[in-house]
Amino acid sequence: MREGTVWQGGNGSTLILRPDRSAFMPSEGALLVADVHLGKAGHFRRNGMAVPRGVNAATLDRLSKALRDTGARTLVVLGDLFHSERNAEWEGFIRWREATPLDRAVLVQGNHDVLAPSDWQAAGLEVTARWDAGGLTCTHEPEDWREGFGVHACGHVHPGVRLQGAGRQALTAACWWHAAPNSPREQLVFPAFGGFTGNHRIEPEAKDVVYIPAGQNVIRKGG
Repeated sequence: MREGTVWQGGNGSTLILRPDRSAFMPSEGALLVADVHLGKAGHFRRNGMAVPRGVNAATLDRLSKALRDTGARTLVVLGDLFHSERNAEWEGFIRWREATPLDRAVLVQGNHDVLAPSDWQAAGLEVTARWDAGGLTCTHEPEDWREGFGVHACGHVHPGVRLQGAGRQALTAACWWHAAPNSPREQLVFPAFGGFTGNHRIEPEAKDVVYIPAGQNVIRKGG
């Protein structure tokens, strides 16, 4: 089942944006996520912060469900898979990889992905600075378009958009941020997938579009 909202870039690149903050690329049979930040909760607990256990497992359960629902055989992480130094939660990820059959698992290396090459290899991950497929050029951090790029997709920002309710009620909701559509600066910024990540409030320009996961739907706003 591949429910979600269809997104298209100016060059015809196509993704299905899913309510769980993952995206399916039909042309490649690939599931794309960004900013998973496994291990972050463990680092906070080690430094004396009362973070509930089970955050990693819940994130991996969501990832497993997304792979099952889409039938994806390739997983692409747009950076920050594991949050900095190795801790006990890394072993949980290794067990998850062993139990999760994939044709390919690609990590577009992010600023928090600082483990040794042997660790990535043990997890069966291809590590790269850039992944090109389906008309997209994927990096971790936002970059200016340059010759050879497709439509640029990235993570890192953890974008969130302010939603105003009745009275003074407001929240910042995670979103995909489609910036500068149909222009050389066109960019799709992914929401953070991880269960222990915050959002950075963005200020979209008039022509920008945001896609907000909400329950079982993805809501398009703007443009």
